[in-house]
Amino acid sequence: MKNNHILNIGYPKCGTTWCWELLTQQPWFAIPREKENFDLIKGVTISEYTNFYQSYDITANFCTSNFALDRYIIKQLSELPTVNVSIILRNPFDLQWSMYNYLPNHGNMDYNSSFVNIINQSWFTKTSHIIKRWQKYFGTTRFHIFFYDELKENNNLFLISIVVG
Repeated sequence: MKNNHILNIGYPKCGTTWCWELLTQQPWFAIPREKENFDLIKGVTISEYTNFYQSYDITANFCTSNFALDRYIIKQLSELPTVNVSIILRNPFDLQWSMYNYLPNHGNMDYNSSFVNIINQSWFTKTSHIIKRWQKYFGTTRFHIFFYDELKENNNLFLISIVVG
């Protein structure tokens, strides 16, 4: 196995927890921290982040807020050859429906307003912009796009594509 760090920038409810659990079941995967660690958005420097993760062979950071990182941090991350980026996309209707059913039990919004709030956040109008930004710095060999439905059909697709390469 090569030294590899996976930075997943997927949206909530797109299968990131499921993919994280797939990774944690692999004997070759090192689990240095919890699934969602927010180091990069809490001001940890790239060198601190790198030093921590380089002490493990294969690691991952599935932080759903990472898609919003600024260009400076993305550029710095892209200069680290061991960092690969993945994004898991889900059919927008299915994603909104999943969020609509999830938020009343886990969020602070009431059931009737949660669906409206999800639509108003307009995540899906930003997806193309987000993908272009990450591809600009990581290219097509280190930036991987996965579709939720395809991963559900073949869960090894994620493991083979991102880890074994």
